[in-house]
Amino acid sequence: MEDTTRLRAFPLFADLGERELATLASVTRRQSFNDGERVFSEGEPGRAMYLVEGGRVRISKTLPGMGEEALAIIGPGSVFGEMAVLDGSPRSADAIVHEHAEVLVLDRDALHGLFAADHELAYHVLSAMVRTVAGRLRDMNEKLVTVFLLARFC
Repeated sequence: MEDTTRLRAFPLFADLGERELATLASVTRRQSFNDGERVFSEGEPGRAMYLVEGGRVRISKTLPGMGEEALAIIGPGSVFGEMAVLDGSPRSADAIVHEHAEVLVLDRDALHGLFAADHELAYHVLSAMVRTVAGRLRDMNEKLVTVFLLARFC
């Protein structure tokens, strides 16, 4: 499958044109991970974002006295690690391969270089990333409401 077709399969890039997809594909690399392999750990510098082509990845946090708590298990078409691309902060959770995964990797510095050179591409990709992060924030708000409601009855 050609690289632009691979990228188009991700909702994050569905609205991009062929030229924009080809530009992104030029800085994308493929990587495979085995079951249980750590993609990154909480607190590490965030140097890339990942696009899941196949397999599943568990996003989790280690809770003191409780162990690992899975926040999400994501599969093909999903994106993770994008917050580090947006804000440059350390990783906020662990990413561990739940089931052998094939991912596309977008390096933060290379992506920022593209954004500096092509403002239209930057606008389209950053808008899509903001929508993704906003959707996750809304989902988290709903989960917090549920937790608070359950806590009132315990």
